[in-house]
Amino acid sequence: MRKIATIFFVWLCFSSVWAKQLTQDEAWKVARSFFNQSGSLRSAGDISLVALSGDLIESLPLRSTSAQTAFYVFNQGNSSYAIVSGDDRMRPILAYSHTGAFVVENIPSNMKALLTAYHDLYMQLDKQQNLPKPLSRSSNSWSEDVQPLLGDINWNQDEPYFNLCPEVNGKRSVSGCVATAMAMVMKYFEYPQKGIGSHSYNTSNGIKCSFDFGATSFDWGNMLPQYVPGKYTDAQGKAVAELMYACGVAVDMEYSPDGSGAYSGIVADALIQYFGYNKNMGYVSRNYFNTQEWMDMVKKELNEKRPILYNGASKEVGHEFVLDGYDKNNLT
Repeated sequence: MRKIATIFFVWLCFSSVWAKQLTQDEAWKVARSFFNQSGSLRSAGDISLVALSGDLIESLPLRSTSAQTAFYVFNQGNSSYAIVSGDDRMRPILAYSHTGAFVVENIPSNMKALLTAYHDLYMQLDKQQNLPKPLSRSSNSWSEDVQPLLGDINWNQDEPYFNLCPEVNGKRSVSGCVATAMAMVMKYFEYPQKGIGSHSYNTSNGIKCSFDFGATSFDWGNMLPQYVPGKYTDAQGKAVAELMYACGVAVDMEYSPDGSGAYSGIVADALIQYFGYNKNMGYVSRNYFNTQEWMDMVKKELNEKRPILYNGASKEVGHEFVLDGYDKNNLT
């Protein structure tokens, strides 16, 4: 799971009730302008189209035509990528990264969920009756941008992160995106030194899971920001695996080798009850706020150096993200 500079909000900023599909050439020009403005473009020849939305969304026919394209993915060499909207009623740049190329054969689950959400939003555009107004700059004096608070913390769900997770039919369960996101934020704070109480439960497939939080001192000093195979000690691997499993048990993780899941609505309670985090922490639904109010809340938290655990879901898939920064275009 990539952290967020890593993850981005999808704001539908409509400029007109008249839709215009972007051709591949027009999308390439948008990508070129973006890379040029970001200062990373050395040569226009470095920009290459690596995928259309139809290549990446399993439910769509392979290789959609431009008229059906929700987004285009362009790499700028091997150093960065941009996802360009295929419709001018959405933001020109939906998402980007300056820390590596987009690899079609190795798309992490969080990115798959994000791409599915982009496609679903695109499919809803023509059904919109009351189009939202473009996002305007808040009157609050937030910083123009906040650089990623988590720095180079970039954890995943496999080895060594899942080393203490239960096995199912002889295969190790992955740690789960909810536990992974929680653990990354806890590593950022390096809190607590020791947990509170204990908890046990049985998964739906009959596996008993338990953790004694009060008897566990978390070994923050041995947790690395990234784990490269062969480049960490047993103690360093154990430290992060213990934290991951603690987070999973705290939220009653349903463990599976193919994908472990938990309800994100109980994350705040778990952090308070088992890890001693601030009792003012809470779960807030996007449904009850307009775009400006929502972005103001996000900016307030990030300006006060508090990363946000954020859950996004479509009808078929959900994922837990970490929002730890935003740029001048309100992309987080």
